[in-house]
Amino acid sequence: MFSNWFLKSFRILLLPFALLYGAIVWLRNWMYDKNILKATSFGLPLICVGNLSVGGTGKSPMTEYLVLHLKSRFKENATHSHHHPAKTIRHK
Repeated sequence: MFSNWFLKSFRILLLPFALLYGAIVWLRNWMYDKNILKATSFGLPLICVGNLSVGGTGKSPMTEYLVLHLKSRFKENATHSHHHPAKTIRHK
């Protein structure tokens, strides 16, 4: 679909952005290592299902599976959907 020349040019064009992103992530991790940024701790087990991808990656079905699986082991659990309502079944 795309020529090899186009793909190489595109990679070269995006290289500065990739280097900048890598430097920002490295700085953020270094700040956590040096306790400049503080991690938050909760008094209960916590599972976060998500990533930087947009919709369609299967986060809602995975969350529903985890809720059903953990419901058999724990009497109470809760789910929180951020920014948009999840299209999963509500479990009591």
